[in-house]
Amino acid sequence: MNGGDIGTPPERPSPAELIRELHERVGSLDKLAALLGTTRQTVIRWEKGSEPNGHYREELAALTGRDPADFVLHREQRPEVRLDARLARIEHMLERLSAAVKRLEKSNSP
Repeated sequence: MNGGDIGTPPERPSPAELIRELHERVGSLDKLAALLGTTRQTVIRWEKGSEPNGHYREELAALTGRDPADFVLHREQRPEVRLDARLARIEHMLERLSAAVKRLEKSNSP
């Protein structure tokens, strides 16, 4: 579903996307890490999808003019939820494949 559907809120960028945008604006990973009072490794983890803790969410919000809540992973962005969705898609594909195999077997039987 997209944000244009009635009753569906518009998609919000993930914390990782917001941090990558900030990184691009600041110009360097080292400079961004220094502004936030953390290490470049920590910023890299955030850019890969880890969630910043409360203190850093406040710092990120101040630098971006956004709400600290924008740096909290939404339910659908959490790794376990993404994995559940992937598993559901795989199960659905397997069911369709199984049905197709059965149809083929039935059509090829004497």
